[in-house]
Amino acid sequence: MASNRKRPWKGALIFSGLVLLATVSVMVFVPTDQVVLEVGAMVAGLLAGAVLVRFGVTKRWMGSAVLVLFIAVWFALGTAGYAWFGGFLAGAAAGVAWGRVAGNRAKQPVGSAP
Repeated sequence: MASNRKRPWKGALIFSGLVLLATVSVMVFVPTDQVVLEVGAMVAGLLAGAVLVRFGVTKRWMGSAVLVLFIAVWFALGTAGYAWFGGFLAGAAAGVAWGRVAGNRAKQPVGSAP
């Protein structure tokens, strides 16, 4: 239990990896002709989710705009939308882990060893 307190990012990173693994497994085991679109949507979702969760939105109305944009991209991609959704969810969990790591580094005293 003590190691969880020192590494609060570990659970979010494990969840991110599991979601990413599930998304990739669906991409592998469900054959489609849109492989490049699915991989691109997944990578874009990863980046968008990580950056949005890590750095957050600066205005209240931006949260609703991000939600509407997320759903619009999901439906615009059609059958490749699941890759966007899985990538975004995995990226959001990775963004949480990234934020926790950055928060821990900022709070450590100067003379302490990790």
